[in-house]
Amino acid sequence: MKSTQLSESLNADLKEYLRSDYNLIQFFIHFERVLNEKRYKEYEAEYALSYKLPRIKVQVLMLIQTGDVYTKTIFEEFQDEYVGSLELYVANCVHKDDCLVYIVKAYQQSTMREVKKDKDGNLSCSCWLFEMKGILCSYVIKVLKDEMIIMEIPSQYVLKRWTKLARAEIVQDYKGREIQADPKLEQSSRYKSLCSLFTMISSQASELEETYEDCVQEGKKLLAFVQNKLRIRITNGPLNLNDASSTMRMNEGSENVIQAKGLKKRIDAIRGRRRIKSSLEKALETSRKKK
Repeated sequence: MKSTQLSESLNADLKEYLRSDYNLIQFFIHFERVLNEKRYKEYEAEYALSYKLPRIKVQVLMLIQTGDVYTKTIFEEFQDEYVGSLELYVANCVHKDDCLVYIVKAYQQSTMREVKKDKDGNLSCSCWLFEMKGILCSYVIKVLKDEMIIMEIPSQYVLKRWTKLARAEIVQDYKGREIQADPKLEQSSRYKSLCSLFTMISSQASELEETYEDCVQEGKKLLAFVQNKLRIRITNGPLNLNDASSTMRMNEGSENVIQAKGLKKRIDAIRGRRRIKSSLEKALETSRKKK
């Protein structure tokens, strides 16, 4: 993307949540909302990639291949280019500057493009779609299929950033250090995974009285186990406000992992842990009194 396009896109996203009269704290609160919204959209896109198969208009090897590799949006754009190649034909082929140049035209139209094939066999089109967007145009697809008799896209034309595996790797900064994932994002991911699992259990266990009662009993045991784990974690690892500043200094000296350095985030996390600890203590005290 050009710098102006990138700036306009970012501004459009931020204008829905931010105003120029916000103070610094208000700015970061609303900026966090922007991030959460984008993360939610990523979850939706990942769910669609995992559970929704792309609709292939023509059952050919090239579309089946790209349907398995590309994300849904990019596949649909590539499929449009493939369908467009069906209306094209190679009008001529000439040698120019040590390259083989194919003249590709559309039927009953004046549209014409030059597809160059260099000595290494790499193709480039005068429309520059691949260079600008990263997917092959209909003219290159026509040459691949009809002139070079290649029914699958060569690997050099499949850019990883448009594939389903684009995020399946460790992200590093410019110094080669691993960037730690956002803890809130990880917690949200775990929460959704557990919701899916327990929804499936509830749906099946409710069919019989016996399975329902067993699940209730086991669920109570599991809840007690989780609460005990949390209680032990809070009791053995208390934090105070001084810990936040010391943790920040430790993180700044780390060479292997980049961690968030926002003091407000850490204070909020500490307060949240204290609230959880207080609630658990009250629950335990109430339970002892009943006994």
